[in-house]
Amino acid sequence: MVSKRVQHSEFEVIWAIVNAVDKTTASVDKFNKGKYLNRQEFLQCIVRMAIAVYCQRGLIGDVSDAVNQLLVGNLMGNLPAAATQNSNAFRKRFCYIEKTSVILEAHESSLRALYVNVRDDLL
Repeated sequence: MVSKRVQHSEFEVIWAIVNAVDKTTASVDKFNKGKYLNRQEFLQCIVRMAIAVYCQRGLIGDVSDAVNQLLVGNLMGNLPAAATQNSNAFRKRFCYIEKTSVILEAHESSLRALYVNVRDDLL
């Protein structure tokens, strides 16, 4: 992230703190790769960056307002179109229709068996 108010090194520190290995949960957190942020880490970085950019500099006092400003005011306008696609539009057009329901219902037992096996493998 680029900011006129915050040095790049501050964002690197936020990333490093959030992405640090937690030895107490590392054994059960097998999908949390060290080079990448998982979903909750990504969200934590967003909140911490909003605090660093706006709250700590006295520009915005409320953390939720700071997060909103960071996301809407800074990030949304710079995202490519693919990142702003509407997932619900796809679901409404292709998933939540009678033809899809008929096919899913016809194969429900197989789909449930696959789900159970995949879920058990992940746990």
